[in-house]
Amino acid sequence: MLAYGEATGHAHAIADIHVEAYERDVIKERLREFEGHATKAAKSLDLERSHLYKKMRAFGIAPSRRELE
Repeated sequence: MLAYGEATGHAHAIADIHVEAYERDVIKERLREFEGHATKAAKSLDLERSHLYKKMRAFGIAPSRRELE
């Protein structure tokens, strides 16, 4: 049997995974919606563009070619 702290720690880890998956999916959807335009996607998410790029790097989401032009 798991001790209380172990059980809640495991539950938090699972919740973190779900939150990260949700954030990744929402970012990808917004980038599709705005045709890869990170500035518009960030604004729609109420994030600074630099913060969006930081999250994209963390989730392995590559910037679109449009952003590199």
